[in-house]
Amino acid sequence: MDTLFTALMAAYGPQHWWPARSVEEMMVGAILVQNTSWTQVTKVIAQLAADGWLTWAVIRQLTDEQ
Repeated sequence: MDTLFTALMAAYGPQHWWPARSVEEMMVGAILVQNTSWTQVTKVIAQLAADGWLTWAVIRQLTDEQ
């Protein structure tokens, strides 16, 4: 699998197909989109970012209610 990935990366380079500004945003989006629409995910990600909650340090400390 690594060989295939390496060959595709060499041929096409980074594709930037996932609309995320950070690793945290990409991972949260990937998890959320499994259970809801992308439209809803973008709203949640925007709210998390606005609240300052889109970092691993903060996410780890959030309660279930938050």
